[in-house]
Amino acid sequence: MIILKNSINLFYKLAKSIKPNFVFRSMPKKFHHQFIVYILFSFYSVTLYSQNKTISKKININTTNKYVRCATTQKLEEAIKNYPQILEKRAEIETHTQTWIQQNNNKRSASIITIPTVVHVLYTVNNQNSAMSDSRIKEQIDILTNDYRRLNSDKSKTPNAFTGVAADTEIEFCLANIDPQGNITTGITRTKTSVSNIGSTNKYYSTSKGGIDAWSPDSYLNIWVCELGGGVLGFTYPPGGAPNGADGVASGMDFFGKTGATAPYNKGRTTTHEVGHWLNLEHIWGDDNGCNGSDFVNDTPNQGASNFGCVSFPHISCNNGPDGDMFMNYMDYSDDACMNIFTQGQKNRMRSVLETGGYRSKLATSSGCSGTPSIKPKANFSASNIKILKGDCINFSDLTTNSPTSWKWTFQGATPSTSISQNPTNICFNSSGCKDITLIAFNSGGSDTIIKACYIDVVENLYCDTSFSNFGSQSTPTLYGSDQWGYISGHNNYNDLAKADFYTINGTAVTINGAKIHFTKAYAGSSTSSVWLKIWDGKSGSPGSVLKSKKVNISTLNLYPTETFITFTNPVLITGNYFIGIEFSPNGTPQDTVALIQNTDGESSMNTAWEKQGNGSWHAFNETPVSWGITTSLAIWPIVCTQFPTAVNEIYQNLDFSVFPNPAKETITISLEEIETKNFNIKVFDILGKQIMETKSNQETITIDVSNFSKGVYFLNVSTNKENAIKKIILN
Repeated sequence: MIILKNSINLFYKLAKSIKPNFVFRSMPKKFHHQFIVYILFSFYSVTLYSQNKTISKKININTTNKYVRCATTQKLEEAIKNYPQILEKRAEIETHTQTWIQQNNNKRSASIITIPTVVHVLYTVNNQNSAMSDSRIKEQIDILTNDYRRLNSDKSKTPNAFTGVAADTEIEFCLANIDPQGNITTGITRTKTSVSNIGSTNKYYSTSKGGIDAWSPDSYLNIWVCELGGGVLGFTYPPGGAPNGADGVASGMDFFGKTGATAPYNKGRTTTHEVGHWLNLEHIWGDDNGCNGSDFVNDTPNQGASNFGCVSFPHISCNNGPDGDMFMNYMDYSDDACMNIFTQGQKNRMRSVLETGGYRSKLATSSGCSGTPSIKPKANFSASNIKILKGDCINFSDLTTNSPTSWKWTFQGATPSTSISQNPTNICFNSSGCKDITLIAFNSGGSDTIIKACYIDVVENLYCDTSFSNFGSQSTPTLYGSDQWGYISGHNNYNDLAKADFYTINGTAVTINGAKIHFTKAYAGSSTSSVWLKIWDGKSGSPGSVLKSKKVNISTLNLYPTETFITFTNPVLITGNYFIGIEFSPNGTPQDTVALIQNTDGESSMNTAWEKQGNGSWHAFNETPVSWGITTSLAIWPIVCTQFPTAVNEIYQNLDFSVFPNPAKETITISLEEIETKNFNIKVFDILGKQIMETKSNQETITIDVSNFSKGVYFLNVSTNKENAIKKIILN
């Protein structure tokens, strides 16, 4: 601080020279000296930081438990070093603060200001429990309001010497119920990240880097709850001090709220402290660890350094009188249980940035907690299956965006034919043909209608074969267990990730609608425990990319001898060798147990079973020593269909063409202008795969009369001697 005192005149000239109309000139004269010390301290901090590659001199550590109570000073120094213009912005804000306080000192606030708050939870892949419960988040928001309104239950612990300056700041907090796009929200976001201690990086406020972008700081207080590392409890940036995108509070996962928080920082006061910085409060001792620093608040006693733990009253430093330090102030470092007061002077500083003309004044008029959806919904939906047999029943799932509040469904040719449920179930179709589905979604912003024509294909016969399998009719079902726990064909102590069987293509292509599987173990550790039916490309001889997958709840799986049929929402066209099998959830509960039946080692149909080990590599069962060293096959029967997949709009195999109009009524036109050869073979198939028309052409544009065709779904196949393509057409 001696450096500061000797540099006042020099920096006074520097401050006035920053720009011609620098706001320093408008500051009341009696605040000049105090203000210069404030800015010089920031300047000195940056100089100190640049000269010392560590910031240990600026960190006050609780030597008892090695926690860093607050890293705000250090984060601001880093920001100023990278963005020197922050100094000027902070100076402007301080000018406004001092002027506002002079004009409004001790005046009752015009109104209570409620700050909409969004809590961004960043939880790690390896720690699912860090996702944080809604109740714990709401608990912390209540703590903030109670502390800032002086409704805290422990306010009676404030020593009588300080109760006269204790303040209700008339600031409250609420979880946002409207997001920046006008949609209804809980005010809570959850993001799974693979970045360890993400709060110690500049990634926590960036979606592209593994964190999540801030909501507009003009309308919301952003709080990121995440792993900070290094024993840091929390930090923030004061008004005007945040790098772009970082305006908000970062709170350590273990110190947020009360329930489950780590003592002695388990009363939610870490967030209370950091929000104080966010609203322009300094540490109560002035950050100099001496008696010359200032928090620029007149009614907080000058003190020598931060206090830790729960010191006894009075605790005297810096000759600050018989009452000593205000160690119970939220802006000191005392344990959570020993904090209980903001002062009137601190209230003035905070209100100065929230009232008209203040840096955060837009928050006072934010509708983040009181708005209503302003955007009408965008209707959309899906079905549990869109190709079904006559008489089958299916479920529908609402995919509407922009917060719908009610729904009206119409199902052509189904029982029931209408529904007002969000996700209708057990909708049964008793006549064949393609069926239209209509959904109208509503909210206070309006309504939106979507009609999916011929969305559900109801057929008399799927023409699918479930007899093809490597598991022969004479195979003996068995289940091998590992030497410790688990099953060779399922979960085991080697943390295998998937099991699959290899299949070859005898023709040019097959359509797979799903699989019939014999499970011998299927125990779900939780109601959401799931596995995936997957098809992998097998052209290279080992499992490659995933061609198709479907998530299945473990609790719905049947056990041997009852088969489990799993069908895809849309069939998949397979043009080469493939693998089909089960992949386990990497995030499942430890109690999940799934295993497939296999045949006995040494039978005639062998060496088709593969496994995906815990490191992500695939191995055949008969490989040694990296795999089990047995020759066997899994009890899987692909559902191989012979007709064209009606749910596939376009299937390309090197050849491209366009067809219009589609849907059509009387004629369709086929454009083949992009194809080099001019000898085409054109076929039309109905929904059951029956050929109903064939023609040849050497023209670039061909028109076909379809007026005599029945209404429905057809498939147009165009081929040359080398190329082939299929497109779905709809005739109304």
